[in-house]
Amino acid sequence: FLKLVFLVLSAYMANAELRIGGGDQKWDVRQWYAQVDGVMGGKSSGYLEFEQSNSIMLFYGNINLDGGGFSSVRKQTFQRTDLTPFAGIVVELEAEDLAAAQRSKNSSPLGLHLQFRDNSRYGFSAAFAVPLSMEPGVETSVFLPLENFDRGDRNGFPCRNCALDATWVIQEGDFRVRIKSITAVDKDISFESPSVSFESVDDVNSLIDDTIYSSSYLYDYGYTELCISKYWSMISTLMEATSNVSDDLKGVMCAGLLHSTTQDTKELVAWSLRYTIDAVFADLNGENRTKTFSWLPAGESALTYADKCVGTTSLSSNPDSFVSTSNFTMPYDDLSPIPTGSMSELSVNPPSSGIW
Repeated sequence: FLKLVFLVLSAYMANAELRIGGGDQKWDVRQWYAQVDGVMGGKSSGYLEFEQSNSIMLFYGNINLDGGGFSSVRKQTFQRTDLTPFAGIVVELEAEDLAAAQRSKNSSPLGLHLQFRDNSRYGFSAAFAVPLSMEPGVETSVFLPLENFDRGDRNGFPCRNCALDATWVIQEGDFRVRIKSITAVDKDISFESPSVSFESVDDVNSLIDDTIYSSSYLYDYGYTELCISKYWSMISTLMEATSNVSDDLKGVMCAGLLHSTTQDTKELVAWSLRYTIDAVFADLNGENRTKTFSWLPAGESALTYADKCVGTTSLSSNPDSFVSTSNFTMPYDDLSPIPTGSMSELSVNPPSSGIW
């Protein structure tokens, strides 16, 4: 489910932070407008509203992949802004209601892009996913390190060797999403995922199925960063579950997250997370794992990692951002190659809505 929201920079400085939009200054409703893929012959829709005295930007609509396949929010004017003093971007938003997502037959986390442009005319995106929560209106935040804005593209064509010029930027981002503020901050920070509870193992299975289905197709279409973000977000949701997710399963997920930080390509990170999810699904349902790896423990061995990690709202290559104790060791890796290829060819059950 691809949704692009373009947010052009207009900022102010306060206490080592740079407000890009929203927050105490609220959203300037005269400056923002929606633009959809009709300019490219597409059929998507996008609507922009401002709630609670302009303190929340609500962007919603429908993405139709028959055509351009995007919907965006843009700003009328922008100013050049220097981001080099900052560590990254914090997006403050409302979490997605898991119960409502389950009723819609697609409980997969919504994957989004936040994008900047520089003087090269390329856009540079960082992917994240809207965290899940047990009820509507839960406020949460996502931190995006500046180095994560490394997916370069122009007019839909990726640039494989581009580098972000953080001195002059124009910001963009993504979709139904309620954004409270977007802020550049000078220090790395992590946010714990909201706590959730599952009424049954079937609900856990549905979340896993839906996430695998949507994320694997994103991977195969070249949106590796979105795939990773959705996998990470779903794993973090399960890590913070208070029911129907056992401690040994949380240990498996912790080991998988730790292993992903040792991988040197996005593709290997994505597959590390995918195989972690596959192992969790098999263990949850009492089935044999289709693939085994030295770094993915099982049973009593997995319990070693059960209390070592917390679920966080955004992916990280630094274990310190999600490890809850200094007393831990990285899972043993015998350096066996991780099989890669097409993810969508693996057997998964599509959500009945058919929405990515």
